[in-house]
Amino acid sequence: RRKKEINEHHIQMSVKLFKLAYVNQSNLESKLEERHTEKLKEIKEKEKEYQQEVQNEYEAKMTALPQLVEELSKSIINSKFTPELERMQSQEKDVKESKALEPLPLTTENPSESIANEVEDAPEYLIAVL
Repeated sequence: RRKKEINEHHIQMSVKLFKLAYVNQSNLESKLEERHTEKLKEIKEKEKEYQQEVQNEYEAKMTALPQLVEELSKSIINSKFTPELERMQSQEKDVKESKALEPLPLTTENPSESIANEVEDAPEYLIAVL
């Protein structure tokens, strides 16, 4: 009989401890879920902030892009075509000097066409075409 009482007491204590551990585990689990939910909200808020920052940065770069392309184009054209233009102008001077000594040849070319050709060689025209 004493053995049976000890056994029942031990079972009751084990059940109480098990219930207490289960309640404690449930409480810890719910706290963990709450913390997880809070962190998830924080992450989503940060994500929205970062998305907005990235969007603003993208829009700023896209609005600055045409001006940047124009500046780079002018820079490249000037660096590549200015020496060529100077060479052509010096050759033109040489040709003009040599033509000044020669009689003028008869041409059938329309003067407006030659002006159009000169305009097409100008750096400004090349920039506009690009």
